[in-house]
Amino acid sequence: MGRSQEAERVVVNASVMLAVIILDEPWITREGSMRLLQEIEDGRLTAFVTDRFLGKVLGGVLKALAVQRPLLIAVDEIFHFLSRIPFIWCREGEIWRPEDVWATAQEFDCPYADAIYIQLARQYQATLWTADMRLVRNLRRRRFPARWVGEIFGR
Repeated sequence: MGRSQEAERVVVNASVMLAVIILDEPWITREGSMRLLQEIEDGRLTAFVTDRFLGKVLGGVLKALAVQRPLLIAVDEIFHFLSRIPFIWCREGEIWRPEDVWATAQEFDCPYADAIYIQLARQYQATLWTADMRLVRNLRRRRFPARWVGEIFGR
């Protein structure tokens, strides 16, 4: 990609990071998530995440540890791992508003946490990438631009 071309915009939900960190995720989900993160690191994609992203990732890690699922890295290394990925962090009140997210959750019949990512994707005219196939199916029924991480191999 030439320097004059703008990188494709994406919104990444926490399931993508969890698919990398939790070792017993399905191979295609894990590898697709790793490739997506690599494209972000390489600057081929501009990635937006919500300010609640870290909390969702850590909550997922806690659930994984509670049932003794294996992790790629130690919990205290997760912060360093995340810091090397050039995400654009979108803050509540500055970038997204709870009342808009609430309306989005109702429109898409989805959890509030998912609606934040949908709202960001709308706002930035970006594709929402997720490891959650249920969310992808829901959004596609409504013709919303969502991709499952395993699809990255077919791009």
